[in-house]
Amino acid sequence: MADNKPRAGATHPLDLNAVLAEEFNLLHAPVPGDAALGSNARLGEFYAAVHGLRARGEPRTALCLSGGGIRSASFALGILQAFAQRGLLDHFHYLSTVSGGGYIGAWLSAWRVNAKNDDTVMNALSNRQPDEYKEPDELRGLRSNSNFLTPELGGLSADTWTLVALYIRNLLLNWLIYLPLIVGVLLIPFGTEAVLESARRWSAAWCHLVLALTALLFLLALTSSVRGRLGKDGAHRVDQTRFLLFELVPVYGASLLLCIYAVVTPQILGDEWAWLGVHGPVKVAMAAGAALYGMAWMIAFLGYSGRWQDIFVPTGHDPAPPWVLLIAWVVAGALAGALIGWGFDIASQSAANGDRPMRPIVVFGVSWVAVSMFLAASVYLGLTSYSGRGDVEREWIARSSGWFVALALGWAALTALVLYALKPGPLATMPIAGSGASSLSVAVPAPWRPASGPAQKPSRQPPASP
Repeated sequence: MADNKPRAGATHPLDLNAVLAEEFNLLHAPVPGDAALGSNARLGEFYAAVHGLRARGEPRTALCLSGGGIRSASFALGILQAFAQRGLLDHFHYLSTVSGGGYIGAWLSAWRVNAKNDDTVMNALSNRQPDEYKEPDELRGLRSNSNFLTPELGGLSADTWTLVALYIRNLLLNWLIYLPLIVGVLLIPFGTEAVLESARRWSAAWCHLVLALTALLFLLALTSSVRGRLGKDGAHRVDQTRFLLFELVPVYGASLLLCIYAVVTPQILGDEWAWLGVHGPVKVAMAAGAALYGMAWMIAFLGYSGRWQDIFVPTGHDPAPPWVLLIAWVVAGALAGALIGWGFDIASQSAANGDRPMRPIVVFGVSWVAVSMFLAASVYLGLTSYSGRGDVEREWIARSSGWFVALALGWAALTALVLYALKPGPLATMPIAGSGASSLSVAVPAPWRPASGPAQKPSRQPPASP
C-alpha cells in the first residue's frame, strides 16, 4: 500500500487516481518495457493494467465482504475461517469491505500487521494450533468487543438507555413520515362513501359529465389493452408501467365514476332518463360495452398495427384476418357491458333503499367492474384460441387479468375492512398532524436536526453504525 504520510512540498491532497496509481506501481513493479502508471491515469488504464497482469502470469483475485452490521461481520468471520481451513484465504490478493464486512476486514488486516506472519494468522483461523481447544486471543478479543452499540451493558448503563432512546426516536420519526400515507389510504373508502352520498343531490349536468368521463377512461384503458397485443414492434408494445398508468388506473377511475353514476337513479333525475328504465341498464350497457370495445380495437389497430385495408387481409402467421379478432373482441365487450349493467341495476336499486346503502356499492362496485372485464377477456381468449396471435394474446391477457384480480380482491378487502371495522373520526385528524410533523422535520435546518446514529462519547473503540 502507498504510505499515507504527507509528501514534502505537497500543497493539496492526492486524488483517487494518484493513490491508486502509486499503490499499483508498488504492488506490481513494472517489467522491462512496461511504463509505470502515471498519477493522472484514467480508470480505463487501471482496468487494462490489472487485467494485463494475467499475461504476466500474475492473475489477481479479490475477496469482498458485504455489509449488514454485526450479522454480516459474524457471517464474514465464518467465511474467513472456512477459507483458512481449506488453505484458500492466503490466495486472495485484494480485500474489499463495507459496513459490517469492514468491521471484520479491519480486524483481519490489523491482526496480519501486528502478527507480521501470515502463517500464524492462517493457522489460528483454521484452528491448526498446538492446543485445539484454546481460542486465539485475537478471536476471543473480537467476540468480547463485538457489542459495539452498547459497550457497557446493564439496566443502569447509559449505553443501554441511549440505545433505547435512539430506537424510540427513530421509530417515531419514521412513523411520522409513513403514517400519514397509510392513514390517507385508509381514508379513501370513507371519501368514496361520502362522494356517493352527495351524488344523490347532483344536477343532471354533473351526471352527464360523469358519464362522459367514464366512457373516455374505459376507451383509454381498452385501447391500451389492444395496443399491448397488436403492436407491430417493440416500440408500440405496452410495458408494465404503461399498463398501470394507461389501463389499470383508468379502469379504477372509471369504476368509481360508474358507481357515482349508479346512485343517481332515473327516479331522482326525472323523466329525462326514463329511457334507461324502459330499455333496461343491462341492454344499454351491453350496447355501450360492444361499442367501446370495438372503437378501442379500431383505434389501436389503425394507430399501432396497420392500415384499415389490412383488417380484411390474413397475415403470414395468422390464417384468420384481423376482423375475426375484432368480432371476438366486440362480443367480449358486450359480455363485459352486460355484467357491468347488471351490477349497475343492482347498485341503483340498493341506493334507493336501506339505512347505509352506499357501503355495499363502495365495497363491490370497483371489484365488480374488474371481475367483469376479467371474465370478458377469458371469453375472448376462448373465441380466439385458434388464432396465430394466440400465444402473444394469452400471455398479455393472463398478465393483465392478474392485475384485475388483484384490483378486485384488494379493493374489496380494503374497503370492507375500513368501512365496517374502523371509524373515520380519529383517523381524519392523523394525516393532518402527521403531514405537519413531516413538513416540520424537513424544514428544520440540517445543523439543528438530531443525529441519526448513536451519540458519540469517548471510548476505547471508534463508533460504528449498525
